[in-house]
Amino acid sequence: MRTGFVARRILVVSVAVGLLGLTPLFTGCKSTVENEAGKRLNAMLPEILGPAQKYSTNVDADSAGAILRGRFRQVSIEGLGVIVNPKMTIDRLQLRFAEVEVDTKAKKLRSIGSATFSCSLSGENLNHYVVAQRPDINGLRASLTRDAIRIDAAPQDPFKLVAVPVAVEGKLIPHGAAKLDFRPDMAKVAALSIPRFALDFVEARLNPLVELSGLAVPVKVETATVKDGYLTITGTVEPDEILRLGNNLDNAATRSQ
Repeated sequence: MRTGFVARRILVVSVAVGLLGLTPLFTGCKSTVENEAGKRLNAMLPEILGPAQKYSTNVDADSAGAILRGRFRQVSIEGLGVIVNPKMTIDRLQLRFAEVEVDTKAKKLRSIGSATFSCSLSGENLNHYVVAQRPDINGLRASLTRDAIRIDAAPQDPFKLVAVPVAVEGKLIPHGAAKLDFRPDMAKVAALSIPRFALDFVEARLNPLVELSGLAVPVKVETATVKDGYLTITGTVEPDEILRLGNNLDNAATRSQ
């Protein structure tokens, strides 16, 4: 189900970018054509990536003729307040696709040289997501410190007699392609004398703390840092995976006709 969901969203991306090179209305100088292409793709982003407060798109090509032939040097997308699903809102989402080539007749992507992503979440949106994902954890709260993530919870003791409040700071470690696990700062854990059962509870029940498989593109997380009041996650988007998912869906649609 998840693969099918992502594939459908990827196909929309393919068609959207493909449409940029189809219309004969794209005439004029390079900058005019780039701006028009960016506007057209930008208008489709709510359907592709989800509702947002604002989207902006920048298209860069070698010439106006290159765009008409479906060749783009770079396509950069930025979304503010992107609602991925009812549980997750990304404060700032950036996608950059380099060396994009589109089959304008078939209306689908032909190739992508490379692709990267970056997404930032405020402490408020991170907490909303974490609590919504783990409603069964008593007293759960996630917040951002100067350079770390703080988790507050109140797990029960091993005999289930009393809830033990615990607060621990740590960082996110990539786990698989789109998941991030919370890892406590053991130096601070030792200094605070946090019970082992409480620590085990936090790690076993909480992880993965963040999962990005709901994004419209299949991402591979590389870094997660906390700075200036935001959790910023960066990584890459595998071009071959985008093309494979899109082609698989195209083939399935053809067989069903």
